[in-house]
Amino acid sequence: MVKSRNCLLLAVLAATALLGWRGGAEAALVHYSIPQSLFASATFKDIVNPPPNGPVSEIFFGSFDVDAAKETLSNVVLSLFGLLYPGTYTFSAPNVVLNDSLVTALDANHQTQVFIYFQDPLDGAAPLDLMTKMTIVSNSGGPCPFPGCSTETVSGAAFRVLSSPTPVPEPTSLAIFGSASVVWMVIGWANRRRAGQRSSGPA
Repeated sequence: MVKSRNCLLLAVLAATALLGWRGGAEAALVHYSIPQSLFASATFKDIVNPPPNGPVSEIFFGSFDVDAAKETLSNVVLSLFGLLYPGTYTFSAPNVVLNDSLVTALDANHQTQVFIYFQDPLDGAAPLDLMTKMTIVSNSGGPCPFPGCSTETVSGAAFRVLSSPTPVPEPTSLAIFGSASVVWMVIGWANRRRAGQRSSGPA
């Protein structure tokens, strides 16, 4: 009797594990946009190596993808207009980001890097994320050599456009049928064994 119950318990646990298994779900790849029609702007008051003298205003727009689970940033395209290193800043390959509220991209022509900081983590939880700070650093000289020109006078937001979730594996009908069959086969075997024990027992 004890062995029968143990076998039945193991079968139920195994079937439950199979039926309830959903696999390791991955977070969605979230696409953000800084629309051209709602372009962002930043005003730099302190210029490291003028000219130009501050304040200097820049406008920019673009898009990027964030994978919150892998903590990577990819497909970054930012268009920057103004007196401080105008151009197209990109970062295509997945870039590991230690700060989940930061987007960065490079302009190879000017050997310049731009950093945009956001109010909240870029994880797709909110429909938009406001910008809080912007930094431009150049290795080619000009007005913003290291440590760069920074400002917290930033107006703009990144808008969540869409998400491309990685499909979560679901148990197939064959797996469900097979798991349920295991349970019922063991239950039937246990019942037959119990009935046999009763019939062979003392009258």
